[in-house]
Amino acid sequence: MRTIYIQDETVDRVKVALWRNTNKNVRTGDFVKITYLTIHTYQTKYTTETSFNSTYTTSVTKVEPPTVHVTLTVISACAQDDVTELLLSDDSVRAIPSQLLMAALPQELEEVLDPESFFAERKTNLRLQLKGSEVLSVKLQ
Repeated sequence: MRTIYIQDETVDRVKVALWRNTNKNVRTGDFVKITYLTIHTYQTKYTTETSFNSTYTTSVTKVEPPTVHVTLTVISACAQDDVTELLLSDDSVRAIPSQLLMAALPQELEEVLDPESFFAERKTNLRLQLKGSEVLSVKLQ
């Protein structure tokens, strides 16, 4: 038996017990499609817990991550080599390729300012297109 945890936009985290031949090479961050599970719900002292178990017909298949768009408010930036780290309004940090960021800056600013100077002057919203953890494109909003 192998236990994994799955999550998506509808649920934070759910336990899945994979039995027998359903024990596939699933790693943290993989996007998977799991079919034919049994649902188990049980009551603890404070909450109701839900988990899933595989059956002899369960199938686990790795799938391509979906492409999503997110809008981030950038407070500041730190450029190092070909990666720029962005400090976001929620105090998290996201690293993106500097080349994509520079392509998103207005052309007249791109030649005079580096990302650190640009974000130091204003809070800026960026729209990222992501596929898994890979940044596909960056647009200034």
